[in-house]
Amino acid sequence: MNFRSFSMEQSVCRMKADLQLSFATPENSFKSLLSLVPAVYSREFSSVKADGKIGFNGFIKGKYIDDQYPSFLINLDVKEAWFQYPGLPAAVNDINITALIESPGGELDNAVIDLKKISLNLAGNPVMARLLLKNPMTDPYIDARIEANINLSDIQKFYPLEDGEEMNGLIAADITLKGKLSDLEKENYNAFDASGTFNTSGINYSTSNLAQVIHIEKAGMTITPAYLDLSEMKIRAGNSDFSLKGKLENYLPYYFKDETLMGNFDLKSSRIDVNELLAFPESEVATGISDTAALSAFIVPEGVDLTLAVAASSVEYLDYDITNLTGVVRIKDRKLILDGISMYGMGGRLQMNGSYASTDPQNPAIDFSLDVKDISINETFKQFAIVKRFAPIAGKIIGDYSGNIKLAGLLDNHMMPKLETMAGAGNLLTSIIRVTNVNTLNQLASSLKMDQLKDLQIEGTKIKVEFLNGVMEVIPFDFKALGIDMNLGGQTSLDQKIGYDLKMKIPRSMMGGAANNVLNDLVAQAGQAGANLQLGDYINVDALIEGTLSDPKVRLNLAGTGSDIMQSVKDQVEEKVEDLKDQAKEEAGKYIEEADLKAQAIIDEAQRQAAEVIKAAQNLADETIKQANANAGKIISEAKGEGYLTELAAKKTAEEVTKQGEKQAQNIIAEAQKQSDSILEKARQEADKIKTEAQKQVNQ
Repeated sequence: MNFRSFSMEQSVCRMKADLQLSFATPENSFKSLLSLVPAVYSREFSSVKADGKIGFNGFIKGKYIDDQYPSFLINLDVKEAWFQYPGLPAAVNDINITALIESPGGELDNAVIDLKKISLNLAGNPVMARLLLKNPMTDPYIDARIEANINLSDIQKFYPLEDGEEMNGLIAADITLKGKLSDLEKENYNAFDASGTFNTSGINYSTSNLAQVIHIEKAGMTITPAYLDLSEMKIRAGNSDFSLKGKLENYLPYYFKDETLMGNFDLKSSRIDVNELLAFPESEVATGISDTAALSAFIVPEGVDLTLAVAASSVEYLDYDITNLTGVVRIKDRKLILDGISMYGMGGRLQMNGSYASTDPQNPAIDFSLDVKDISINETFKQFAIVKRFAPIAGKIIGDYSGNIKLAGLLDNHMMPKLETMAGAGNLLTSIIRVTNVNTLNQLASSLKMDQLKDLQIEGTKIKVEFLNGVMEVIPFDFKALGIDMNLGGQTSLDQKIGYDLKMKIPRSMMGGAANNVLNDLVAQAGQAGANLQLGDYINVDALIEGTLSDPKVRLNLAGTGSDIMQSVKDQVEEKVEDLKDQAKEEAGKYIEEADLKAQAIIDEAQRQAAEVIKAAQNLADETIKQANANAGKIISEAKGEGYLTELAAKKTAEEVTKQGEKQAQNIIAEAQKQSDSILEKARQEADKIKTEAQKQVNQ
């Protein structure tokens, strides 16, 4: 727009400005105003036909001092305007707008926005609205109304849709809002008029961006001062169906005064076919693998307290069939909370509780607890990255497990777990399981010349697993396979290094000629060490499993034999006991001293690591606040000279940016403190364990 008249006198002194500004437009073509509407303006806008008369004028007059504003007035008047896109059969006509924005000056709360009339006709579909807003900064008074009856199939007559985009159905809205926001805050609903309805029927929407046509069979919403009541919404998309109903409360204070938006909803479905809705490629469905690089962290909104009760009879996702999905999903305090989510899938039942927080979008935090029953070990391997990384053997196990699992840590910005941050534990009970074609077992069978060890059927057993600082530790547990009593314990680190100790009590009757040759070699090695062993009914063998997950190494060590045939070793030991007592006392002192030094070194290293974590977090927090302040300053700086309304908006935006930066910095420090405490606690436990083990060795 070109201004017909423009005059301004300005004197600046100590943040004070005395403004005299008037404006008007000489160009009274409606198309010049239409170009300011983003939804209308396009590459074809130059070919759009438009006509109608507009009037636009106003002034700004007075002093601008800090939060005190000059008086101003803006008038807009549009009469009998219309526009039409080239090649389309219908126009948007009967456009009439009467708007006045004014203030006597002083505080911005004195401003009045009065959209007295907005009416238009969309190819035979009338729309009418008006809005009066007073005291926008303190106690907003609103007087608004909207009436609309729209047949969506008519939209393509006056507005160019994208290729493949279609819609039809009916929308009817008749909404009135009138009163002060303070009456709602006091729950004085009789003093506030919020009424009306919003109904839809037979809506179908399709686009090339969606795999399925969306059918909104019907939806109805009733408006009251206290809440929006969604009485019913039924949606179909392909083979999936959804039924949603509930109430949304405190919606006006949320919009006008940033108060908390609250709501309770029920979502029901007989079938949700995620594969069909998202149109996963067939290769992904077949393998259960999707491109996680396309995922990004979900930002949980602030100022929202919403509860959604979910009940779905069937859910299909990749190659998993989930049934009887129930539970509650809640959004509160910038967290997504899962409460009692229960489902049947992967051969058994899962129940989940936990939370997801996106306070730091680059490092979303999770904290989950799962109770599982009769879940397939092999299916768990396929679905969970942490199992693939730490226990790839699960992919070659046939069987189920039950128990509980707790896991907490951080995700990256693609929603994948940062394994080095994961902490948790699992207490599991397996069914009878079968383990075949495992590199470690193959090496063990080859070393002992016992091919039957290549295919193990293991009786049900209890297993306890712990995760901390990128290490999975398997607490030693007993189990039985092929009639052999076994015990396994050890750990896998994030760099794929392993260290496990497999103890076996092998019946001598199971060992053939080749196996006995191996055993005789072990006995000979023990004899070279001074022990004259005689073989009995059982052979105790230790298998030390070291190396990496991809390249494990197995070493065998003769641990002993059955007590009934250990007498010869016992006699030899008793003869040497007296000679060794003095030497043992001396060695015991050295052993305790070495254990103390090793324990203290662990504590010292942990304190150093903890200090580095806190220091790094503090630097990151300081940088976060610094960047937030810089961004806030930039926002205010860029708004300078763009008008007092723009400056006001910039100021509020800058305050929010600074606030969010401070919150993020606090969260970084808190998370670092938790990690630091965890490092120190783990070190103390390890140090105590070393001292205890040393004392046990001395006392033996």
